[in-house]
Amino acid sequence: MATKTHWEVENNLHWMLDIAFSEDACQTKNDNAAENLSTLRRIALNILQLDKASKRSMRGKRKKAGWSNSYLSRLLKSFIVTGA
Repeated sequence: MATKTHWEVENNLHWMLDIAFSEDACQTKNDNAAENLSTLRRIALNILQLDKASKRSMRGKRKKAGWSNSYLSRLLKSFIVTGA
């Protein structure tokens, strides 16, 4: 059961990255660029998933963040981790 759950989570993550960020279409082959871009996409996905105020799709949230500096700023401020 744990294996099935793991693969469901893994497949959903990759599906979301491909749909929202067109990850499979990325053909970056320069040194560590592919791994770095993958990490940034996952961070962006997590930030967008934390936004419960907007009812837009993941792609819609990405576009809105690109068009609106105030929305982008709100997303980034909500993601800042404080204290340790």
